[in-house]
Amino acid sequence: MLYIKNGFLKIKDIPVMYLPYYSHPTSNKRRSGFLNLNFVQNQRSGWGVSIPYYFNLAANYDLLLQTVIWSERGIMENATLRYMDKYFQSQFEGSIVPYDFKEGKIRGAFTLSTTAQYENINANFKYEYVSDATYYDDFSAGDINLVTKTLLDRQLGISYNNSYVDFGITLLDYGIVNPIINLANIPYAKLPEVKFNLTSAGYTPDYLTLSLNTLNTYFYKSPWPVNPSVAPTVGTNVNTFRFYEAPKIELNLTKSWGYLKPSLELPIRYYKLNNKPTDIIKFKNSNVTSVLPIFNIDAG
Repeated sequence: MLYIKNGFLKIKDIPVMYLPYYSHPTSNKRRSGFLNLNFVQNQRSGWGVSIPYYFNLAANYDLLLQTVIWSERGIMENATLRYMDKYFQSQFEGSIVPYDFKEGKIRGAFTLSTTAQYENINANFKYEYVSDATYYDDFSAGDINLVTKTLLDRQLGISYNNSYVDFGITLLDYGIVNPIINLANIPYAKLPEVKFNLTSAGYTPDYLTLSLNTLNTYFYKSPWPVNPSVAPTVGTNVNTFRFYEAPKIELNLTKSWGYLKPSLELPIRYYKLNNKPTDIIKFKNSNVTSVLPIFNIDAG
């Protein structure tokens, strides 16, 4: 660690900064302490100064606290907590404004993301929250990804796979940042989506492979009033169950003079549509089935 006491920063022999006390790491070893001050600016919140403090709590988890003092909004507290071990990784990022001078209320946002793995089992979780529609605009400090953010990710998934089986369940939904968003721009939630794939490789002879791919999904969208101030006013609230199943048989006929690999796949798609009175786009049929065989030959 490099320490400086009563130091000056000079540019061409002109002192531009006084450093009563300053430390800088000389290795990759982490340690707790204050980080460099940052100055931020936002047209909606004025100027601010950011005071970060890093806590090196342990080898596998740490915490960064950041106090931002806004000229027009007051005090904002940010926190980033990270944790990791052999099977688990998690990160929490949150911010809170205890009292917004302009709005006269408490405001905040947070994101919690987690992944876990144990042998052939994987899991993931993500949840985003924001207190109001203009929070990102007010406190983004130039982060275009936050200014343009209209949806909040909320996802939970678990999967298992080995050489023969690939199985997974996913729950996916979205929170709405701006309530005047067009219905057509709101993606469908998947509540749930179930994947189940099988293969006979290793069980059947080398010249024969049987497989089955399935993906069953319930697409859901909450009823949403059409906002006439948003154009074009198109969209639908129809909820749908989609069933997809694709059995497949493959042959691998290989000789010294060449090879022949024919395959036959039978994708089956079935849709069950649940129309709503609020739908702008109407579907005539509530049940739709599609069967399209695929035959392929690879030879050489």
